[in-house]
Amino acid sequence: MNSLRPGGQTTTTELLTAVRWLVACVALLTGSHRAHAEQPTTMSLADAVKRAITHDAQLKAANAATAAAEAEYRSVRGMLGPSIAVNASVNIWDSAFELPFAPGAPPTRLRDQLTTQLNLVATQPLAMQAVSGYKLGKIGAAIARSARRKTQEDVAYQTAKSYISLKQALAGLEIARAAVQQMKAQLARGKAFFSSGLIGKNDLLKLELGLAEAQTGEIRGEAALALARSALALAVSLPESTLIVPGERFADPPSAALESLESCVKRALRQRSDRRAAEQRIGQAEQARNLAFWNLGPNIALVANYQNVQGQGLLMPKDMFFVGGTLHWNLWNWGSEFYVHRQRKAQVEQARQGLALVERMIVLEVKQAYLQLNVARQVLAVEAKRIAQAEEALRIEQAKFEKQAATTRDLLDAQLALTRARQQRNNALYGFYLARAALRVALGQTVGLENER
Repeated sequence: MNSLRPGGQTTTTELLTAVRWLVACVALLTGSHRAHAEQPTTMSLADAVKRAITHDAQLKAANAATAAAEAEYRSVRGMLGPSIAVNASVNIWDSAFELPFAPGAPPTRLRDQLTTQLNLVATQPLAMQAVSGYKLGKIGAAIARSARRKTQEDVAYQTAKSYISLKQALAGLEIARAAVQQMKAQLARGKAFFSSGLIGKNDLLKLELGLAEAQTGEIRGEAALALARSALALAVSLPESTLIVPGERFADPPSAALESLESCVKRALRQRSDRRAAEQRIGQAEQARNLAFWNLGPNIALVANYQNVQGQGLLMPKDMFFVGGTLHWNLWNWGSEFYVHRQRKAQVEQARQGLALVERMIVLEVKQAYLQLNVARQVLAVEAKRIAQAEEALRIEQAKFEKQAATTRDLLDAQLALTRARQQRNNALYGFYLARAALRVALGQTVGLENER
C-alpha cells in the first residue's frame, strides 16, 4: 500500500499528506486575513436594499434623468403664459442733427447727440402648439419617473439576490464544517478499531480520504462565502473587503401562504412600472400627433408693445403704445408637415401594440415566477424528507460498522449522502427565497421594502 505505483504515481499516504498541507495553508491564510479584516457590519435585508438604492450609480443616473425631464416640461410650461421682453439702446452720435426750416430762422434740432430707446414687448401665444408641447413634456417626465421606479426595483432585486446568496453560503459552510467534524469523529473511531485489530489499514485510509474530501468541501465553502460577501458589499457600495453579517432571520420552513396565479397577474398588471411606462408612451405619442396636427395650421399670438424714445426731437413722440396680433403660417413646404403628422399617427398605433406586448410579457413572467416558486416549495418539502432518510441511513450504517457488519465504503457513502442531502436542503431553502424575490419583482414590488416578508 505504501510502495510507489507504476508510472511514478504517488501513494495514498502521500496524497493525504498533501491534502493536509493544503488545508493547513488555507487555514493560515484565512486566519491572517481575518486578523486584519474590518469589524463585522451587521445588516438586515431592508438596510442593504435602502443603502443600495441610496448609493447605486445607475439609480443616481435615473434620478438625474428624471430631474432633467421635469425641468424640461416646466420650461415648456412657461410658454403657455405671456412673455415680456425688454430691448434698450443708447447711442452717442458725432453731433446733434439740426435743420433750418426757413431762411434766417434758427435751426430746429431733429436729433440730439445722445439718443435712447426702450421697448417693452408682451406676447401671449394663442396657438395650440404650446399646449400640446407642454402636455408632451409632462408625459415625458412621467415616463422618466416610471423608468426610475423600474431601475429601483432592479437594484433592490439584485441586492436581495446577493443578500440571500450570502445567507446560503454561510449555511453551506456550516454544513461543510459539520461534515468535517463528523468525519473526524468517524476517523477517531476507526483508529480505535484499527488499534484493536477490528479493521485493516485500507479501511483506515478510506476514512482519512473521506475526511480529506470533507475538508475540501469546507475549503470550497470558505471561497464561496468570501465571494458572496464581496458581491453584497459591492451591491451596497461598500469596499469589497467589508465583512457583512446578514442579520435577517429567514423562516425555516418558510410561510406557505400564496395567493392564486390569477390574483398575481392582476396585481402585476396594476403595479408594474414598465406597464405604466408603456401606457404613458401611448399618451406621449398621442400628444406628439396632436402637436403635428396643430403645426399644420398657423402660429397666432397677441402682442402689446410700449416704446419710449429720448433725443429724437419734436417729430418723434417720446412714448408710444400699441396692441395687435401676429400670424405665422408655412402655407407650402412640399407636404413636410403633413407627413410628419402621418408619422405621428403611425407611432400612436406602435405605442398601443407596445403596451399589448408588455402585458403579454408580464403575464408570462408572473406565471414563470409563480410556477418556479411552487416548484421550489415542493422541492423544499422533498429535501426535508431526504435529510431524515439520510440521517437514519447513517445511523444504521454506523451501528453495522461497529458490529463489523458494514464496510468502510458503506459508512462513507452514508456520510456523504447525509452531507449532500443537507446541502441540497440548504440550496432548496434559499432557492425558495430567491424564487419568492423573483415573483415579487414580477409583481412590481421593491424586494426588501415590502410590509410583509
